[in-house]
Amino acid sequence: MNDKILKLHEAKPINTDSLSTPHKKKDNIGGGEPPMSNDKYVTHEELNHAVDKLDAKIDLSTEKLMHHVDDKFNESKVDLTNKFSKNQSEITSLKRDLKSNSDKLAWIVGILSPILTAVILKLLHLS
Repeated sequence: MNDKILKLHEAKPINTDSLSTPHKKKDNIGGGEPPMSNDKYVTHEELNHAVDKLDAKIDLSTEKLMHHVDDKFNESKVDLTNKFSKNQSEITSLKRDLKSNSDKLAWIVGILSPILTAVILKLLHLS
């Protein structure tokens, strides 16, 4: 085992230029410190501009959505108001019809009551 271990004074120098190294793609080619590729990095100004544009789109989209919701709410409100008015007029019409029928029934009972009473008394008196 000792014969496999090299002693420091017996070691040969190694030329590191001849060693193979894996190829690495550099993302920082093209300028800046360290040099940066223009297609991979943006400046703060470009980022802020992009964020402002996105923020404006979100605001516009939100505003459109709110207008759509408001329109739907107003349509529903108008529909409900129309239905309520229609139901209210139907209720008023039913009340008027019930009152009219009640008056007719009272008139009929008022006329028939004395007649029936007289007939019953006459029948009882004859027996």
